[in-house]
Amino acid sequence: MIFLSKDISQTQAILTKVEPVLLYMLLFFPGVFAEGSPELFSFSIHSLANRIILFYLPALFVLWFLLFRLHSLKKEEIYPCRHDIGAFTAAFILLLCIRYFVNFFFPVDDSARIRFSGNLVQYCSMVFLFLCSGYLEEGYFRFYLLRKNQKPSMIIFSTALFALCHRYQGIAGMFNTACAGLLLSTVFIKSRSLHGIAIAHGLYNIIQTL
Repeated sequence: MIFLSKDISQTQAILTKVEPVLLYMLLFFPGVFAEGSPELFSFSIHSLANRIILFYLPALFVLWFLLFRLHSLKKEEIYPCRHDIGAFTAAFILLLCIRYFVNFFFPVDDSARIRFSGNLVQYCSMVFLFLCSGYLEEGYFRFYLLRKNQKPSMIIFSTALFALCHRYQGIAGMFNTACAGLLLSTVFIKSRSLHGIAIAHGLYNIIQTL
């Protein structure tokens, strides 16, 4: 029984280290090799529906299933609170400041920017998709990775993975993402607010397409 207990403990320790990498490869690894082509950012209702139904909703289910079943997440930890408003405000302002700073050194050709145009249904679908994206990325890179481990090494690890999966945006995009990741990590650690940073992230992405 003693040896069995040790084996179980060792297995759990290994899974604890391997699980974040496997989850990252499942949810975000395609972005590492993706190229920044317009096809990746199609806003047709068919494309939006496919991305929401076939990727974002299943991905969110997998992430939150692991958090609730394997990481002892309690519902009280994700209840909306007043401090979510402060976290949202801080995160959103910081994201805009970072974007302005990066654009100053790495100007973006407006003609190359992808703009959204469509009807109300497409617009609502796009908003929902970017909110799902905000919750998925903040749920993994901040809440999942930093909820119980706020060591500098883990913050750097989280930020590096966050920047890597935005490789398709080029050097400027990865630099912008790395800066955003560090600041969003700081806001999360100070506020413990998932909703604030996730909604700020989603809204920022929406504004980038308008």
